[in-house]
Amino acid sequence: MRYLRNTPVLWTLTLLLAACGGTNPPGGSGVNLAPAAGVTLSGGKVLGTAVYVSPIEPLTFSASDPDGSVTKLKWVIDAGQPLERSGEYTGSNVKASLPFVLPNLNSGQHTLTLTVTDNSAAVTTSVTTFKVDAMAPVISSVAVNGTALTEGQVLSFSSTDAATLKVTASDIRGGGDPSASITVVAVYVGDTLIKTGPAPLTYGLDLATLLTASATVQTIRVVAMDSVLNSTTRSFTIQTAATTAPQERQPSPVLSVVGAAPYTGNMSVNASGNYDTGSTVDRMILQITDAKGRIDNSTYVTPQSNATFSIDTTKFANGDLQLQLFAYTKTGLLGKSDIKTVQILNINNPELAVASPANGASVTSPTVPVRVTLTSQGTDYTFDPTTLIIKLIDYRGQVIETRSSTSSTPVVCVSSVDKATYTCDTSFDMAGLPADIYTLQANASATVTGATPALQSLKSVSTFKSNTSSVNPPASTIRFPIAVTKADSSRAPALVDSSSGFFATVSDNTSIQYVEARIVGPYPAGNIETDGTKQCQSSGTPLGTPVDVLLVNVPGASLPPYQTQDIFISNLDIDGSTYVPNNLAGQRYDLRVTVADGEGNRNIQCVPVIVQRNSARPVYATNTVAVPDNGAQKPNFSSGTWTLSGITNTSRVVAVLYAKGIQIGTSFSAAVRDSTTVSLNFSDVGTYEVKWLIEDSTTGVVTTVNGGVVNVSRNP
Repeated sequence: MRYLRNTPVLWTLTLLLAACGGTNPPGGSGVNLAPAAGVTLSGGKVLGTAVYVSPIEPLTFSASDPDGSVTKLKWVIDAGQPLERSGEYTGSNVKASLPFVLPNLNSGQHTLTLTVTDNSAAVTTSVTTFKVDAMAPVISSVAVNGTALTEGQVLSFSSTDAATLKVTASDIRGGGDPSASITVVAVYVGDTLIKTGPAPLTYGLDLATLLTASATVQTIRVVAMDSVLNSTTRSFTIQTAATTAPQERQPSPVLSVVGAAPYTGNMSVNASGNYDTGSTVDRMILQITDAKGRIDNSTYVTPQSNATFSIDTTKFANGDLQLQLFAYTKTGLLGKSDIKTVQILNINNPELAVASPANGASVTSPTVPVRVTLTSQGTDYTFDPTTLIIKLIDYRGQVIETRSSTSSTPVVCVSSVDKATYTCDTSFDMAGLPADIYTLQANASATVTGATPALQSLKSVSTFKSNTSSVNPPASTIRFPIAVTKADSSRAPALVDSSSGFFATVSDNTSIQYVEARIVGPYPAGNIETDGTKQCQSSGTPLGTPVDVLLVNVPGASLPPYQTQDIFISNLDIDGSTYVPNNLAGQRYDLRVTVADGEGNRNIQCVPVIVQRNSARPVYATNTVAVPDNGAQKPNFSSGTWTLSGITNTSRVVAVLYAKGIQIGTSFSAAVRDSTTVSLNFSDVGTYEVKWLIEDSTTGVVTTVNGGVVNVSRNP
């Protein structure tokens, strides 16, 4: 640490520098005068070998030029040595006064080289040798009343005690210089200086002042400093000695039982903690251990020093019941009473309960897990799990399903080691049942010791509300594009470009939320499956740079449940803002189609495709014939027939029919050759149109063709 540095009195040592390579001032004919530099130290010290400085001594550089300006000042410490350090100030960074701090040098002798350059390129260089003391003092001993202390030691005193502190410390210069440095010792309480002097230092601590009612603990810090303010610190703590408080006695609790054995029903137990007058009550616990070794030490607890507990003996096994009272104080003392043993005799049926679902619960899952428990109420019993029957009953009282140990979905029971409890599990499938309130009724038989008759019938019921959601995914049939089957029975991807369309038929038992199709891949050209779901799984890892482009994303049509919806996209725009590259040889993509229903269930299928622009395709021809109707106030055409021809290879064809711009129907053919037609009757005025989607079953090329428009108006 730095300690008591004097107010800086700056001495300037002007380094008389010899000019090297000087030139005339710009624009003049006289001799250029050499620039000069200086270094200033704080505290009246002169940089040199006569005075030691700190390894991080603050300096101030100065630079001047009598007939111009200084353009650069360079400094080098220990030039030519392994630990040489240097820097420079140039341009506008050159000031008349430049603060500088030594860069944490080692002990020993060092050199400072200053090179200054003026605006006429005159250079002046000087070298100064100086010494650094980087060795901190060594505190060899810190003792109080003659006893050496360890770092951080805690001492206890009363305010009238005497405490003499003695600190022994020494210092050397280091760097091969064994000469001693002046060592000063400072003593602090916290951050307050209370004593300073040369080492060794002896000082009597004023305990009456240091240790008071408001300050019972103080940290004493001892700091040894040398002449350049290198320092070493040791510390210890003093505190007010504790006074001896009266000894607190542990409680001596006792208990007594009201009445005579054997006990049935509720039993009263009087408890007294017998606490010491100096104690504060924490709690009393009555611990009960029944004839089967079951322990209850959490039910009967009181914060009072005296209490009467009412014990429900039916919760415990018949036979010996052990009672013991535990009394705790706030200071953690514990007293225990003697163990008192009493006899209890109750005849109680075990409790049969539907534990899950809880009574009144709402269940939304399609499968309802059911748990039934059988728990001893203190009387021994035997239980045959095959007697347990669980019924699912609807709101009418009609039994929907029954579960037993022999059902296809059986009841499986597991007992505790002592056979005191049984846990039985099964489940009911609610997916096919309407949302409603249902009742679970459990019936079983148990043989109870001492009961008349011994075989007792047990029953428990629980109601719950079922509000299940369907987990069935939507149906999806992708019709265009599809992989084609060649003459040799091998399968090949469809060929698509921006003239290719998309067609799928979807439905769901609730509603369709959306249909999306995206190009993903590329994948190896093989692995062509006949199942769209398996195709997604078998394609593997994409090759090269992955492609994932969303081409289709349309909402469902809000149709009634189970009604099919035809999704037709006339062109898969692979040349739009997200470009899909042509496939390389031996590669293909997947057209991944996702259909989601209103409950979030999804159907995901993949169709292998090859993106190949400018694919060779037949020249398809279309023709539209409208049948006139000249009747007054009737549509001027009664019907229309659209024909697609030029189908050179067997092909899959779908005609998509539109009325007034709205898709109203489709006509699909799985195998067409040469030509095909579709007709439509006109019931009202408007525009009627057909679009054809064709996939060549030989080449796999998918093509969308506009079939033509018929404009229907009303006759006068």
